[in-house]
Amino acid sequence: MYYFKYTNRYCDDFKKNSLVYSNIRFVMQTMVNSLNKLLPVGKKVKKYLPFFIGFKLLTFTGFLTYIMNR
Repeated sequence: MYYFKYTNRYCDDFKKNSLVYSNIRFVMQTMVNSLNKLLPVGKKVKKYLPFFIGFKLLTFTGFLTYIMNR
């Protein structure tokens, strides 16, 4: 008898949680879509991104070498 009460309560909680998670997912997707509209990234930028990251790493290691050898 208590088993049925527990399962019904559990199912109700699951339905409420899944509704909350679906609402959070919708809000997050809306935020990502609006961010993509505000900051469009073209194919050219994506093409040069690895070179930019490499340049930043190279200059950072150079700076660290300079600071350590001062």
